[in-house]
Amino acid sequence: MLNKMKILEVIDCSGYSCPGPLIQTKTYYETAQPGTSFKVIVDNEISSLNVERFLKQNNCDYEIIKESDTRYLLYSDVVKKEELLSPSESKGQTLLYYIASASVGAGDCDLGKAMLHGLIANIKNLDKLPNTLVFINTGVKALAESEEMQKNVAELIEMGVETYYCGTCSEHFNVTKDIKVGIVSNLHEIMTLLGEHDRIVRP
Repeated sequence: MLNKMKILEVIDCSGYSCPGPLIQTKTYYETAQPGTSFKVIVDNEISSLNVERFLKQNNCDYEIIKESDTRYLLYSDVVKKEELLSPSESKGQTLLYYIASASVGAGDCDLGKAMLHGLIANIKNLDKLPNTLVFINTGVKALAESEEMQKNVAELIEMGVETYYCGTCSEHFNVTKDIKVGIVSNLHEIMTLLGEHDRIVRP
């Protein structure tokens, strides 16, 4: 069981925007000795979620205390190095769909929005499903504002398509609470995902 009284290192990420807290936590974690206990301080929910997922993926014994909307404390330990995983470790992924806009193509905006909805709805009918969906910028806003799109994405997730959306983007558009599907992510992880895949499709 995690002993918060034996914390040896404090990583204060207050004032750092996403993905800063995740990168600082990962950098410390990769150099710390197994069995070391540490505390991460962040000042926003998105950073807390990103750090939590990193700890969970690395099989850490951790605890989160939310003192206020602007102060989160994450207590954790360091597991054996052979158990260390990247926040987005490659699992043979080869195809990523990169949704970076609320519409598809150039020209008529309303047509482009309709095409994006149709594209998301019809991915499940493709002979080859993407391994991963990533939503950033106004693509995140489009996802948040459409229950139908979220329903279609939920189906894809059930079919094994990993889905991520940019937490900084959702906070910028103030739609984080409206997104009920997918994994909140960050630029560091998204860049890692882009580099891991063999093909990137940007509609």
